[in-house]
Amino acid sequence: MTEQIRVFPVDGGWAVGASFCTHPLMFHSGAKAELTARNLASAAAAGGAAVLLQIHDSRGNLAGERRFGPNSLRLVAGNDVPRRAAR
Repeated sequence: MTEQIRVFPVDGGWAVGASFCTHPLMFHSGAKAELTARNLASAAAAGGAAVLLQIHDSRGNLAGERRFGPNSLRLVAGNDVPRRAAR
């Protein structure tokens, strides 16, 4: 099973939600939220989990995703999270 971690906007800041946590972590800074999400994903992957990290923009749209853990490819673009092309 793949664990999921998401960074998404909330009133007053940003949240990091994970499929293995009951409540999201809250941040004022989007950069701090992304860093924490990457650290959580890395730690879970180090423990053997497959992880999908999804980053959402300020409007809630999916801006990029990255896989961590067994059998995942490391993709790098921009600030280390691949971005989807604008439509």
